[in-house]
Amino acid sequence: MLVIADGRMPDIAKINLSQIAEPLWIAPQPAVYESIAAHPDIFFCSTKAGLVTAPGLPAHYLTKLQNNKGTIIKGSLSVGSKYPQTAIYNALAFDNLLIHNLKYTAPEIRNQYAEEQLIHVNQAYTRCNLIALTDHYFITSDIGVFTTLRDKSKEVLLIDPQQIILPGHQHGFFGGCCGIFEKQLVICGHIDFLTKNNGLQAFAEKAGFSIKSLYYGKLFDVGSLLFV
Repeated sequence: MLVIADGRMPDIAKINLSQIAEPLWIAPQPAVYESIAAHPDIFFCSTKAGLVTAPGLPAHYLTKLQNNKGTIIKGSLSVGSKYPQTAIYNALAFDNLLIHNLKYTAPEIRNQYAEEQLIHVNQAYTRCNLIALTDHYFITSDIGVFTTLRDKSKEVLLIDPQQIILPGHQHGFFGGCCGIFEKQLVICGHIDFLTKNNGLQAFAEKAGFSIKSLYYGKLFDVGSLLFV
């Protein structure tokens, strides 16, 4: 299995991630600003039909993904340098559910889902802020996303983003620290450093997941860990 990951993540996290899956390390791309320039969730969205990729990525990334024998769907819209053009692929797609600011979603993502499978949220950096354990259990660091999903009768845990590192910003977001590998919530950092975790361990276990930390330290927003 491959994992698409920011090549700038802490070295110890890179070593430990490499023991789980074969990494495709993303280097900073010139299309967007520095802090998110190597974040996978800016350029890729894993959907029920395959991996949607932004245009303009280095050819060797796509070659490695194609050699992984997954389905690659090339997006038609280029990522821009400013929000919301930086967020058009930053959707959360899960089985028969798509969560995003639907005003900005790349058509290759949105067109896979029927109207009743769409949930609109105001936060276009949706995947940065949201991780799905199942189609019923979610963890987010955005109060608007939390409220919307709770109103849809989902089980949702809210994490304070002020505790998360993202260089160049006051803080990062919880979804950007995480990925799902089998029945594990893989986190770049350790939940001991989430002083306000609202019972994260118990919530994950309730959903049938364990937590795997990539290193013992503060959570680091790396633009999601995309296991494909």
